[in-house]
Amino acid sequence: MLFRSRMTVTDGLTNLANRKQLDTLLNEEIPRARRHRRDLSVLMLDIDHFKSINDTYGHLAGDSVLRGLAAMLQKRLRPNDKLGRYGGEEFCAILPETGLQSAVRIAEELRALVESHRFVDEQREIRVTLSIGAASLGDAMQAEGLYKSADDMLYQAKRTGRNKVCHHGM
Repeated sequence: MLFRSRMTVTDGLTNLANRKQLDTLLNEEIPRARRHRRDLSVLMLDIDHFKSINDTYGHLAGDSVLRGLAAMLQKRLRPNDKLGRYGGEEFCAILPETGLQSAVRIAEELRALVESHRFVDEQREIRVTLSIGAASLGDAMQAEGLYKSADDMLYQAKRTGRNKVCHHGM
C-alpha cells in the first residue's frame, strides 16, 4: 500500500512530486511563511522548444531529457526546496525562506547550468535551455495567485526570447 500511496504523489517518469503533491506542499508552506514572517518564492521552469526535441530525437530521448533535467535540478536545489513536475515539460520549485532576489539568483544558476550541460541519448548530444518565471508570496496571495504570478513571468520569458529568467519588477 505504501507504493500505491507514493505513486499518487510522485511523477512516474521523474520521481519528483507531481502536481497534486506540489499543490499540497505549497498550501503547507504559505501559512508557515506567514506565521513565521518568512519569504517564500516559486520558480516555474519550462524546457524551451521541447516539442522539437521529441520530433527530432524521439519520445524516448525526450523522456531521457526530462529524467536527466529533473535529477540535475534536484541536485542543485537546497534540501528544503521542493521540486516537482508541474506538467509536460514544465517544472515547479517551491523555495521556502527565499525572497525574490535570491530566487532569481537561484533561477539564473539553474538556467546557466542547464544551458551548459550536454544531454546525451544514444551518442547524440541534445542541447536544452530553460525559460524560468520567478515570483514571491504577496500579502493576500494564495497558492493559485503565486503559481499564476510565476507562470506569467515564465510566459514573459518565452515571449521575449527564451533561455532567460523573468520576474516582476523587471
